Amino acid sequence: LYDEEKKVISVVRDIRFSRDYIKLYFLMTDFKYVNKKLEPVGSRIMELDISTGQARTIDTDNISDLSSYFACSPDRKNLAVLNKLEDKPTEMFIVPLQDGKSKKVELTGCPQKARLNITDWSTDGKLIAFETRRSGMEFFMMKNVIPEKQK
Repeated sequence: LYDEEKKVISVVRDIRFSRDYIKLYFLMTDFKYVNKKLEPVGSRIMELDISTGQARTIDTDNISDLSSYFACSPDRKNLAVLNKLEDKPTEMFIVPLQDGKSKKVELTGCPQKARLNITDWSTDGKLIAFETRRSGMEFFMMKNVIPEKQK
């Protein structure tokens, strides 16, 4: 997508359906030409209601580096989002889709400097599976990731 006025190219990637196929989630990254080179200038996660065609941006303001690793909970109330920073451990946030006040989740039981990928939530929404390729492929499960108030 190209915005002539802002001189921005927006790229849509990592498209994912909710489990009930009512919503579609995707990562949109904007690029601008800087010194004749295309540079990323920002990313956002979008939610598209398939029945109405209405799209909205998910509030992820306190997550500094959106990656393509996010997954929607089975009840469509939360997104699990990974924040991958240079030279720092990967961070995981739970983003409530209603108010967008994300909560950082401590990653326990996995290598600290590993690059992680979210694979999916359990069907009951109590566990999140993620993988690392630090030494081959390893899988980890996290439980109790949703704050009590949101359950």
